[in-house]
Amino acid sequence: MTKPPREIAVSTDEGWDILITEELLPTVTDEELAKLRLTREQLHRLFAQGLKLMEGKTVSDRVRPVASETLDGKWFVYLVRYSPLTDPLMQGRRPKGVQSRN
Repeated sequence: MTKPPREIAVSTDEGWDILITEELLPTVTDEELAKLRLTREQLHRLFAQGLKLMEGKTVSDRVRPVASETLDGKWFVYLVRYSPLTDPLMQGRRPKGVQSRN
């Protein structure tokens, strides 16, 4: 069984998600954090919560952690199901043998 990548999607006010991988986590700039209205500590805490939720999950579970802000400004992390064929965040990570329909 293949472990899923260590990453979290952060929801934005514009209605789309920004995927932050473990490799990109240290490179997020202060400007990017300001756009997300997150502190570096909050982002690291959310990332850790996402990893905790993903414990025991595999790629075949087709879930990813997503961080989202409530109307009162609190952040929480939950798991979201996705389809690797239609999810824009999965582009470039298409399973072997699956062709793009362009």
